[in-house]
Amino acid sequence: MPGGWGVSNLLWHLLTAQQLLSGRVEKMLTEANPSLASLAAWAVDIDEGSSGAEILEKYLHMRQASLTLLGGLSPADWQRSGMHDEFGPVTVLSQAGYFARHDQLHLPQLEKLVSSVANIKGS
Repeated sequence: MPGGWGVSNLLWHLLTAQQLLSGRVEKMLTEANPSLASLAAWAVDIDEGSSGAEILEKYLHMRQASLTLLGGLSPADWQRSGMHDEFGPVTVLSQAGYFARHDQLHLPQLEKLVSSVANIKGS
């Protein structure tokens, strides 16, 4: 993972990953075994016109929509599959789990960044 990310960059990364999950789930739910392209979410350039607050708002909105969709899936829907060009066969369940773990890995990093910003502003 690249070093030197600020809060906005990390939020952008999380938003990019969330968009990727949403797109993959939609494809797997609407197509039969679709092809799923890999994407280096850390390499997607940040939209310089968006503030951290705007990025966070987009992320939270998209995450809530995903949680609502996933919460209503049937057991069969969780097993719908796609073919990832790097990892091979994946399911809605495996992708949801993968991206949930991904976010959990970044939360301590985000907390540290936010704390650092708060300490700087409090100085």
